[in-house]
Amino acid sequence: MRQHLIILLLLLLCFIIQTTLLPFLAVYNISPDFILIFVTAISMLNGQWEGMIFGIIAGILMDIFYSPIFGIYSLIYATIGFFVGKISKNIFKENPFAALLFTISDSVYKGIVVIIVKAALSYKTGIGLSFLALSLPEALLNGIIIFLAYDYLVILNDQIMKKRNKTIF
Repeated sequence: MRQHLIILLLLLLCFIIQTTLLPFLAVYNISPDFILIFVTAISMLNGQWEGMIFGIIAGILMDIFYSPIFGIYSLIYATIGFFVGKISKNIFKENPFAALLFTISDSVYKGIVVIIVKAALSYKTGIGLSFLALSLPEALLNGIIIFLAYDYLVILNDQIMKKRNKTIF
């Protein structure tokens, strides 16, 4: 229970950073999605059910503050958490290349779903332009961040879950 509370607090920290600090650091309206990165990492390291639960919590936070329709981000992050956790059962969990591939594919999936929802709600956005100009660069940025930070996330997760006795440095 204590471990899940710590993960929840880290998720809230990611949400606060993403919603307060990152909009000011965005370049051409592109900023990393720390929540997606965190949900992907938790799903890979702790499995599908924890990934899905924390994905739902992250999605609810995003839906409350940023979604025109409640449930879109909850669905996106929950499916990411579940499927990444399910697929990653058969891979080497400490592999940063696997985290890179999962994060890029998750970012592309999120971009496609958001564009489809915006098109269905008659938002005036160019679908192809939105995807090429925003979703793909964000996916690459998310991939770079998780590739660089994944080893630290593995160690942090191991410390929280008390799996191994490693230090961060």
